[in-house]
Amino acid sequence: REEEFDLVDVEFEELVEHPDEAGAVSPRRSRGTGVLCSRSSDAAYVAKWGRDRYETKYRRVVDTIWDYAPEARLRPCAVYLRHCVLAVTKAGPVALDSFLDETFLVDRATPVRAYLDANPHVMATRPPKSLEARYSG
Repeated sequence: REEEFDLVDVEFEELVEHPDEAGAVSPRRSRGTGVLCSRSSDAAYVAKWGRDRYETKYRRVVDTIWDYAPEARLRPCAVYLRHCVLAVTKAGPVALDSFLDETFLVDRATPVRAYLDANPHVMATRPPKSLEARYSG
């Protein structure tokens, strides 16, 4: 489904909160390896899927999939960003804070949390009826 992304193996550090006998919660870290859906490049897409597919699916609509400069001023699709926030919320507050503070806009400087604070309409943007099941977290 995400053919334009690069799927890479990455090491991660899981933060799990464990209550002790007194009820105090302390984090315990464990390490592992997982799969990350990562940004890629137009060249990688062409190498994997071919120039014809790239031209047919993307170039007739946009100039590039991935190669936007930080100053391009692209903004996330409100419906999709809302969906991502709702989905990561289910993973708990540590995951939510990580997503909000460690995921950046195309400018590579603005964290998602700052963008949402400045654009509260995003979380109120409902998906169209045809996408409600898919884009509601």
